[in-house]
Amino acid sequence: MAAPHQDPEPPGRRHGLSEAEARQKQLLQEEVLRLLPRTLSDEERAVHFQAFATRYFRCIRAREIADDLILTHGFMASSSPTSRMRP
Repeated sequence: MAAPHQDPEPPGRRHGLSEAEARQKQLLQEEVLRLLPRTLSDEERAVHFQAFATRYFRCIRAREIADDLILTHGFMASSSPTSRMRP
């Protein structure tokens, strides 16, 4: 006889995040957004927070996350085909 199906997530967790973790990530995101220049699009800002694992946000400070995002933005901008075009 097969064992009954057990939910892999403990009670109080949703998609791998507890409510406290989700709140902490939200607060961190708000702090990072205040540190970012307006030149970064809303899409770039959102994707950064969706793309990384929760543990990244547990061990990295807001200033470091903002610096990473600014660095990535600069790299992507300098790597785009339009940035290499000369008039």
